[in-house]
Amino acid sequence: MEIIDDSVARDILKHKYDDLLKKLTPEYYDRILNWNENKSRFESDEFSYNVRGKSIRVITKNSTLSHTPVSKIATPKYRDWGDILKWIMQENFPGEFPYTAGVYPFKRTGEDPTRCLPERNSREDKQKVSLYHVGCLQKD
Repeated sequence: MEIIDDSVARDILKHKYDDLLKKLTPEYYDRILNWNENKSRFESDEFSYNVRGKSIRVITKNSTLSHTPVSKIATPKYRDWGDILKWIMQENFPGEFPYTAGVYPFKRTGEDPTRCLPERNSREDKQKVSLYHVGCLQKD
């Protein structure tokens, strides 16, 4: 393949690049430019974020039985701007718009989930809960 030093072709390509860049919103342009930085935050050994003024630090990797570190968040290996922007708009990292993986970057650990149903599991109790939720039964 022969390399052609043609300033006219280079100017045409540069003009086309600038035109396409103008169509991209500044917000998405910034996200594309910050892609590697954001990705490296999730790939690091520790991640820190703030919730209501409190800094939360999370270890980003778990260890298997064979002591192999496994990342809690799988980051895509995209390099192309189009692929990166599509992923940002449809999936994105946890804690970032469009929040497909939740509003926080990591799930909390060391805290049991809250049960919505009573501890008793009799048939009558389940029926009462079902009737209460559809509005046919008043709360005791």
